[in-house]
Amino acid sequence: MLLVEGAGRLDEVTIAGDKAEIKVLKEGLTGPTAVTLVGNMAYVAEARLSERNDPAKDPGPFRAVAVPYKPSK
Repeated sequence: MLLVEGAGRLDEVTIAGDKAEIKVLKEGLTGPTAVTLVGNMAYVAEARLSERNDPAKDPGPFRAVAVPYKPSK
């Protein structure tokens, strides 16, 4: 399973029974809100929500970040 965290990370979560292993695939994303997998690329949507609440900051355009992905297992 691929998971984005509001802290700016894209993770791969592998679940086996009652245990989960988390592998960080990318850090430093700005307000990731969603991820989708197309072939061997994970596309992360960055909404930059935290920057939209500060009128002094320009959040810029919405963007999708491509991250090469090869499943661990």
